[in-house]
Amino acid sequence: MQEKSGEPVRKGLLLLCIAMPVFCASPVCFADTNGSANPALYFDYPLLGHRFYDFLNRLEACGDAPLQSRIRPFLQFHFDSLSTGSDATRGLSPLLYDREGRRFLGEGFTRHFIAEGRVGPSCESGWSSFLERTGIGKLKAFNWLYATNHHFAALRLEDKFVLTYQPVYGLEGIWSDPEARGIRRSTAGFRFEGGFSRAVHFMVDFRDHGESGRSPYNSRGQLYEDHWAFVDIEPGARSVSYDISESFVQWYGRNLSVALGRGRHQWGPGRFGQLFLSAEGPPFDYARLDAVLRGPQGLALYYTFLHGFLKPVDAPGDTLYILTNWRLRVIDARKFFAAQRFELRARSNLLLGFSQGVIYGDRGVELAYFAPLSFLYSVQHAHGDKDNLLLSFDATWRPFSGLTTYGELLIDDMAMAEFFTDSERNRSAFTLGLHAIPLPSSRFFDAQAEYTRMRPFVYSHAFSVNRYMHWESPLGYTLEPNSEFITCQLRATSYPAQFGFRWQRQNHGANPPGQNVGGDITTPLLDSSSGSYPFLAGQLERTDRYSITALLELLENFLIEARVTHIDEPIGDSHIESAISVSWNF
Repeated sequence: MQEKSGEPVRKGLLLLCIAMPVFCASPVCFADTNGSANPALYFDYPLLGHRFYDFLNRLEACGDAPLQSRIRPFLQFHFDSLSTGSDATRGLSPLLYDREGRRFLGEGFTRHFIAEGRVGPSCESGWSSFLERTGIGKLKAFNWLYATNHHFAALRLEDKFVLTYQPVYGLEGIWSDPEARGIRRSTAGFRFEGGFSRAVHFMVDFRDHGESGRSPYNSRGQLYEDHWAFVDIEPGARSVSYDISESFVQWYGRNLSVALGRGRHQWGPGRFGQLFLSAEGPPFDYARLDAVLRGPQGLALYYTFLHGFLKPVDAPGDTLYILTNWRLRVIDARKFFAAQRFELRARSNLLLGFSQGVIYGDRGVELAYFAPLSFLYSVQHAHGDKDNLLLSFDATWRPFSGLTTYGELLIDDMAMAEFFTDSERNRSAFTLGLHAIPLPSSRFFDAQAEYTRMRPFVYSHAFSVNRYMHWESPLGYTLEPNSEFITCQLRATSYPAQFGFRWQRQNHGANPPGQNVGGDITTPLLDSSSGSYPFLAGQLERTDRYSITALLELLENFLIEARVTHIDEPIGDSHIESAISVSWNF
C-alpha cells in the first residue's frame, strides 16, 4: 500500500524536474506600487518554514527593523508593516537597492493584498521575469499563470474575494556511512490561501510525505526523523507514508483577531529551539485570540491566547468494542494545552515577554483554562496541582546596530524556594544567545551563538497524559532534559545563495539502567526519597555535529539545498551524513 501511494509523488516530481530548466534568478524589480514614496514590508507569512523569518531576524540585528513579536507564525493584522521611510529605525530604504530585500518586499506586498481579499498593484518577481523571457507569459492560454507574479494561479471575485493556489513539491536524498543504502524522502501537496473583504484570511496547506531506504519498516523508530502525527506502517513494508496539513480561518479587525485552525506555533526568542513552545512537532488543532495596541516611538503591547487539542500517544484510552478481526475501537484519552503570552516592546530595540501554559487531560475542556485572561498558576492550584504548569520569562535587546542579544527562563511547576538547589522540584531551564552582523549595512555575514541548559525532569509529569508532548514530539525544546546545548553558526548570504557552518554539542545526563536521574521526559519521578538530582548526573553522553550547508533560491520559493554533517555520537563510530534536496513552495 505504501509503495503505491508513493508512485504519484515520484512521477509528479519527475515531471517537475523535466519541466523546470536550470536557470539563475533574475533581479526582482520592486516598483512603487502603492503610489507612495515609501513602500512597506509586510509580514503575512502563516507558515513557520518560510525563509522570511530568517531574513527578518537579520533585519532586526542590523537595526533596519524594530524588534518584532516572538509569537509566530505571523497572521494578518497582528504585526506592523515596516515603511521604508520609518523614523523609528534607520529606515528600510536600503532594501530597495538590495536583491534579497526587493525579493521579500515584493512577495510580502502581494501576500498582504491577497490576505485582505483584493489584488493590488503587483510587484515583478523572478517567476514573472522568467515567463516573460521564455515567451510563455505572452501566450493567451497561459495569461493566468503567475498573474499575481508570486502565486501559481489565482481567482478573483469582484474586489472582495481572492483565492490563490500554490503546488508544493520536495525531493531529498540522504546518505550516511552507517546506512547500507541512501534514504529518499519525497513530498507532494498543495496550498490554497486567500482573503475576503479585508476581514477574513484563510489557508489550507496539505503535504503527503513518503520515505524509503530503511526497510523493512516495522516501527516508527526506523524513520529518519519522527516529528509526524499518524504514520501508516505495515510490517515488512519497503516504504512508509505520512501526511501533514495546516489550515486556519482568521477574522481580524484593527486591534483584535480570532483564528481557528490546525498548525504549528513558536513562542520565544531562541533561534535553534524554543523552551516554552517550539515548532518541532506535528500541527495541532487550536483556537487563537490576538490583540495589539501600538504607541509612539516603537511602543507596542502584544497579547495572544492559545488553546490546543493534543494527542497523548502513551496515555490509556477506553476500549468500546473489538471487531471480528481483533481490531480495537478505542476512545483516546483527552489532552489539552492552554497558554497565554504577553509582550511589551518598550522601545524599538527592547522586547520583554511572559508566557504561561498548562497541559491537562483525562477530562473535558476546563472553562477556567479556556478563559483568555487568567493566572494559570492559581487555576491549576485550585484544581489540586494535578496539571502540568509552565512559566516563561524572556527578553530581547539590540544594544546597537549589528548585535541582538536574548535570553529566556523556563520554570516547570513553580517551586521558587528550591530554585537554586539540586532538588527534584527545581525543574528549570534557560537559554542565552546572540546574533551579530559585523557589517550591518550589507547583512552579508552573520554569526549566532546560543547556550541552553535544562535541569532534570523538565517537561515530565507523574501523569502520562500531562507530559509536555504531542504525539511522539516535544512541545518544547527536547525530549531529553538534564542536558545542555551549545550552538554556533556562521553564514554568508549573497542572494540568491547562502552558505553556512554550524557546530552543535549536546551534553546529556542519560538515565542509567534501573536509575532515574531525570534524563527522559517519558520517565517521571514517582519516588523522590533521594532528594538530590544534580545537573548532568547519570550516564554522560556527548554528541557533536559539524555541518556545512549551501542554499540556492533559483526562483522565489524554488530552492536547492545541500549539507554535509560530521556526527560524533556517544554510542557507535563517528560518521558523515550528506544530503541534497530540491523544493518548490516547501
